[in-house]
Amino acid sequence: MQAISSYSSTSYPNDRYHSSCIVKADGKTPLVAIADLADSGDIEAWKKSLAANGDLGSASDRKEFPAGDKGKGISSSRTAAIYLKCTPAGSKLTIPLNLSITVSGISKAPSTRADIAQVALAFARYAQNSAHCTSPAALPAAPPSQLQG
Repeated sequence: MQAISSYSSTSYPNDRYHSSCIVKADGKTPLVAIADLADSGDIEAWKKSLAANGDLGSASDRKEFPAGDKGKGISSSRTAAIYLKCTPAGSKLTIPLNLSITVSGISKAPSTRADIAQVALAFARYAQNSAHCTSPAALPAAPPSQLQG
């Protein structure tokens, strides 16, 4: 098995941030992780945007989970997304910003839901640090048991 990974991170002073990680094995792409600093609005607007884009599959497959004290996570059998409020150090913007993290493509098996959420939480921790969020959320070490199986 040949494994290839690609990573990029772009941090702009104050108000823009993007990071992505693509992992390929045997010519397939089993994992894609993306974090963006955005002005998605509140959590409900963010969830509607994800649903409209088809980013999380069917509504019946989605499960929500807490992402620390300031965020929200949603997972399906193939994708997990996390919303976190983020004000980068030195930002002069008056609109509220958030980090939007998505991880997708591991497997179609429902048993991987917690694994996908675990990767999303790890990438969210990295993104909060890299985007220089002034009050980062205290993210859990692992996804809640409701996502198992």
